[in-house]
Order: sequence, then C-alpha cells, then structure tokens
Amino acid sequence: MGNNTAGYMLTGGFILGYATNKLRLQAGDLLNVITIGSQAWLDSTWIGGVVTDRVGRKKSSRSCDTSGAMLVRTLFLEPIIAKSIHKQEEN
Repeated sequence: MGNNTAGYMLTGGFILGYATNKLRLQAGDLLNVITIGSQAWLDSTWIGGVVTDRVGRKKSSRSCDTSGAMLVRTLFLEPIIAKSIHKQEEN
C-alpha cells in the first residue's frame, strides 16, 4: 500500500465511517486520531524523502516494504488475537 493510499484512507473518510458505523467508536476521539495521523503522514513523507536522498531509492524501498508488511500483519492479526483473548476471559 503506497503512502498516498494510506493517507487517503485516513483522511478521506473511510476510517472515520467504518469506525463510527461498524465499530461504534466515538467520532470526536477518532477525529483527534485522524488529525494526529494526518500530521504523521505529512512528517513521514518529508522524512522519507530526505532518507531516500541520502541512502538511495532501492535500500529505502526495501526497508519500507518490509516494515510496511510487518505493520499490516500486526494490524490484521492484533484484532484476531485480542478477540481470542477476550473469549478466553469470558469462559
């Protein structure tokens, strides 16, 4: 997932709509998270450009792909693990 895709999902309303409608989270709290995430998106784009200029495109691309894959894996597995732990606590 490219930088622009993640940023659009964050700021374009997908996450806000999904989290408020499906997950029943409070919109005010989510707006704070989206604001912080948007700032992180802006900062990381600038930092990524500086690092790429110094290290090189191939090395920075490989490290970003690896860290992105680990992040996606964490984001998808964490809810499954949390749900499993919650079920065990109920029993």
